[in-house]
Amino acid sequence: MKRFLLFAMTGCLIAGFAVTVFGGGNQDWKQVKVGLKKNLRGVHFLDSENGWIVGDKGTILHTSDGCKTWTTVDAGVSAVLRGVDFVDKKEGWVVGGGSRIVKGGSMFEGRNMVGQDGIAILHTTDGGKTWERQRSGINNFTFWNVDMIDAKKGWIVTGIGKEHPDGHWNKTTDGGKRWSFPPQAYLRPARPLFDVCFVDAKHGWCVGYRGRIEFQGAFVGMLKLEKDGPVLHTSDGGNTWEVQNPGTPLGSFLCGVSFTDKKTGWVVGEKGTIYHTTDAGKTWKQQKSGTKKTLRDVAFVDEKTGCAVGDGGTILTTTDGGKKWKLWSKVTDNDLRAVSFPDKEMCFVVGDKGTALQRKFSKLSKPSTSSTSVKPSKPSTSSKPKWR
Repeated sequence: MKRFLLFAMTGCLIAGFAVTVFGGGNQDWKQVKVGLKKNLRGVHFLDSENGWIVGDKGTILHTSDGCKTWTTVDAGVSAVLRGVDFVDKKEGWVVGGGSRIVKGGSMFEGRNMVGQDGIAILHTTDGGKTWERQRSGINNFTFWNVDMIDAKKGWIVTGIGKEHPDGHWNKTTDGGKRWSFPPQAYLRPARPLFDVCFVDAKHGWCVGYRGRIEFQGAFVGMLKLEKDGPVLHTSDGGNTWEVQNPGTPLGSFLCGVSFTDKKTGWVVGEKGTIYHTTDAGKTWKQQKSGTKKTLRDVAFVDEKTGCAVGDGGTILTTTDGGKKWKLWSKVTDNDLRAVSFPDKEMCFVVGDKGTALQRKFSKLSKPSTSSTSVKPSKPSTSSKPKWR
């Protein structure tokens, strides 16, 4: 997930639609009606006024008045959009798309056409009024998420191509004029990367399937290959990477990552998996989530306050760094795919069928189900997941 950001929101209206407040012990969760039923897959709030949501069929929604109204943005694409990040009110990036390969060609053929049809890297410098399509050095991979450190430096993670379904990490140092993948390495076999989080220009993590790293040619030596795992970590801005394994079995996967500083972070994934580290990933401790549902995303605003969301309307919150996770029920049955948690007062969640939820974190009431008495599920290999 993205780096934690600061903003505050009050009650929202979406294009004239009222906010629905849920009962049954979940009064703090409010459904924001966005006026569409498309699956929503990414969300990012910059401050108290400006937020973005992305989703299926090229959906981009933007608010500039603290959620009183939302505007549908036409970026000229019909791809599934999954990741969004803005560095200020004007400049931001959206990524998404599906796998595509030029008929009769190799995976690298047609790379100059990246951004057409199924694959998209979109960039705006005017708050989303206009968008440009940026090129990548690859053409056959789904773009899952983007994390921009500033207006120049950022990262995209990819995976699940029809012909070459490995995971990549892509870097830019010029605002996306050129995206490259240093080093030219892949998670194999069929090991996509689903989320990326950098806390500064040097320290970052990617998560995905647990697999092994392979490399090509001149890039030998740029990766430490002592073990396989679902977490990749760099402490030098991506010049070198190490593989970390919190304890997940081979073939299992993680979907979301959130770090609040260069030492403290969380990763989430299948079967309700949550792991926590306080030493940059050298060691990990599993936390009890109280659910076996796959968790799709996680966001922490500080070392104590966080939220994780996932399949079947799963929402978890914590105020003690995950020592105890509270499982909320009867909020929605729709799969939830992304969470933005910019300060201790507000959390915003999006998911399938136009689901958009918010709540005041400071008014946390006792949820109807607690995870404290539920043992964590045993790790297991699952079938191919439903991704963002």
